[in-house]
Amino acid sequence: MGRDRAVARRILIGVIALAAAGLVFVAASGDQASGQITGIVVSVDGDLTEVRSFEVLSNGDRIRLEPSADGEFDFPLPHLRDHLRAGDPVAVEFERVNGALMATRISDAD
Repeated sequence: MGRDRAVARRILIGVIALAAAGLVFVAASGDQASGQITGIVVSVDGDLTEVRSFEVLSNGDRIRLEPSADGEFDFPLPHLRDHLRAGDPVAVEFERVNGALMATRISDAD
């Protein structure tokens, strides 16, 4: 009986260690330095000639992005307003810079 308890205790410790490692991974990935999202444009901040920021709804989350000055965009940024009106999705690659998400590439989502 003592041996069964020791085995059960080792298994429990292993499960707890795996769960803790999983939580660390999830916490780290939530603040990732770069990534890609696909979603619909829900707001655009700027005027008819420039875009200062925009928000994309992706998997139920509103994500605010700022266009990078040296980004690669498949269309002029004011075209994001057309996506806003039509509900057409966009694909955005981003990098986290000083806490802000900077869009480095924007394209029509397939």
